[in-house]
Amino acid sequence: MDAIPFEIIRQNGLEIASNGSVRVIAENGAKIKRLRAIKGIMKLSPADVLLPKVNEFAGRLLNEQMTAQQAVGELLAIAGMVPTKEPEKVEWAVIELDGVFVYTDGKTTLVTKNPGLQP
Repeated sequence: MDAIPFEIIRQNGLEIASNGSVRVIAENGAKIKRLRAIKGIMKLSPADVLLPKVNEFAGRLLNEQMTAQQAVGELLAIAGMVPTKEPEKVEWAVIELDGVFVYTDGKTTLVTKNPGLQP
């Protein structure tokens, strides 16, 4: 299931982010922003991933004495290289105050001083 987007408002000197499940309030100069991503997108097409592996497997199948179990096991391993799950949209509210970053998606919260670290 895709993430519920955070809405950010500014009210009475506060920044407030809410996605209906969780609300985050920042004060004293803290800033809130959204971080969005898509999990599960492949950079290569299934054909680009599978064809070289299938060709390699076919060559070994012809040249080696494989049992049926070994052959099926290798085919299953090759099939597992391509995700079949649909990509998932994810979103975090990110609060920054004095070099400390707090990431939350409503289920998990990460507190760090490393601005490059993301959940």
